[in-house]
Amino acid sequence: MLGKTRLIPDLLFADIAEHEALHIIRRANVSGLKEAVDQIEQELEQIAKNAGLMIAEVDIDSSLLTGIWRDPTQIIGRYIYELQDKRGKPMFDGIRYYSRFGPMWECWAVFIDKDRPLRHYPEPPEPIPNDHPGLLQIAAHYKIPPP
Repeated sequence: MLGKTRLIPDLLFADIAEHEALHIIRRANVSGLKEAVDQIEQELEQIAKNAGLMIAEVDIDSSLLTGIWRDPTQIIGRYIYELQDKRGKPMFDGIRYYSRFGPMWECWAVFIDKDRPLRHYPEPPEPIPNDHPGLLQIAAHYKIPPP
């Protein structure tokens, strides 16, 4: 079954897939982010040293956000979640970002709490037909025989 919901259009999402957002995050001095990036850099340096290689400095970029390390993305997500405007209200209703499987798949994290109730229009679930283009695309991507 495929569940769907339509979010209310006036929701504001932080688009961390955009290059400018990464510049803002770098300059924001996000608590714990530098330490997480330094830890990743140390791990990579050790791996590279064991292989007789060198690495470039680790940067806060799309490869870091879509890589295997969860700490930086969780820290950035928490930072955006906690941002408030001058009235003390949350600035964002969620985050848009690319999947670690590639930019052809967008992901949307929707923040829900007492200050941000989920504002949406749920639609009834529906069966996924065996010839659904999305199902066939995923099956082809992962080399899974179609149903």
